[in-house]
Amino acid sequence: MIYNDQQVLLVNAPAYLSPHKTTFLLGTEGSVFMLNGSDYNAFVRLNTNQPAAAPFDRVAAHLESIKYKPFNFTPQNSPIFGEELYSTLDQTDHVIVTYFQGKDFYPVYTGGHAATLPGAPQVAYPEIGLSLLHAEAHFASDQQTITILTQWEIDQPAPVRVFVHAFCGAEFVGQADGDLWGNLYPISEWESRQPITDIRQIFLSSPVDEDCLQLSTGVYWVSNIVRLSPLDLTTQQPFANDVIPIESVIQSDIPFFPRQ
Repeated sequence: MIYNDQQVLLVNAPAYLSPHKTTFLLGTEGSVFMLNGSDYNAFVRLNTNQPAAAPFDRVAAHLESIKYKPFNFTPQNSPIFGEELYSTLDQTDHVIVTYFQGKDFYPVYTGGHAATLPGAPQVAYPEIGLSLLHAEAHFASDQQTITILTQWEIDQPAPVRVFVHAFCGAEFVGQADGDLWGNLYPISEWESRQPITDIRQIFLSSPVDEDCLQLSTGVYWVSNIVRLSPLDLTTQQPFANDVIPIESVIQSDIPFFPRQ
């Protein structure tokens, strides 16, 4: 649940779509359209005839994360990046990012300062002072989608990136590599020492049963994609192949919002 006094940031909320070959004035032919000057809550009411479920009073565009080919996708508001983006994220309780899958796009909850998970350090990366506090996955079998929730504690910024890989037996069926919070917040820019919860999704490339599903996570150097070695704090032993198994896989609907 998102409360009215919390800050919600929508990233790449759609303003309008247009064909690649423009035949009309830009903005007049789109199937989705809303002026940038309008409150995005009004956009929700206009298209659904329902009030917005959350106070969408902050909307930002991040062009680097738009991966949509069927049409020209134009996000609401002007693009932000660099220090302006990180400053905005630092003041945000919840981050909702538009995900793209084939011809579809939809909002996905990716984390935020108000997203919390129970946990204490389970795995450490002594080389950079990074710890994994919690990891779990939610498998929506009807949609063949996995939502992965992890919580990290970062002692100092480091140029590394999180990955999650999915296998069915020996078959590789999907992955979610990228920076935190919908590929927006690099660990190299995260200066806060408080835990950070990251939520990401994997769209499986082939049908998978829960019984064969195997998930793992870890981090690698951005510069050369070489994995760092994680240490199991319970056994004081390194993990095989530098990957951390995600043993908690829950059959459920896709969780868009944090549990209370």
